[in-house]
Amino acid sequence: MSDLSKILKNKSAEKALIVIGLLGIVLLAFPQKEKDHSLKKAEVSYSKQYVEETEKKLEKTLQKIDGVGKVSVMITLESSEELIYAQNEKESTDMQDSPSYDGENLKKESSRREKTYVFSDYGKDRSALKISSTEPKIKGVIVVCEGGGNSLVKSRVTEACSVGLGIRYNSIFVAKLN
Repeated sequence: MSDLSKILKNKSAEKALIVIGLLGIVLLAFPQKEKDHSLKKAEVSYSKQYVEETEKKLEKTLQKIDGVGKVSVMITLESSEELIYAQNEKESTDMQDSPSYDGENLKKESSRREKTYVFSDYGKDRSALKISSTEPKIKGVIVVCEGGGNSLVKSRVTEACSVGLGIRYNSIFVAKLN
């Protein structure tokens, strides 16, 4: 204990310990934040790209419907892309006999389940093995078109959006373009 107190009383040793501690905290915190940020950024950019491409395809398709004319589409998402990764699962069960207060043996069963992700290595890169993914889920569509004031055009546009995007009629709004 006396050796430790001597080291702590030394001003240069105290400063070195503080610097080492602060560096350790920075090294632990910094890489995790950077990884989380890059994952969120990739997820947002994929969703944005998906929406933009789907809007363009829908606009081209709707313009081919008689009476629609110029058209503008806005799509909102309910959820973003979902990625499913391969996992190893281990399950174990233990049976134990333990004496009870009345002298009889009680059997106790305990089980344990462990899941770990499967990783693949490509040179220096190591990443989780993706086995499937789902497209972002569309929540609703707004369509503004020149023929949006005509009830027959509205009906055709609504049906085209519902069938093409797999969403309900009440998730589609069609209006006349000014």
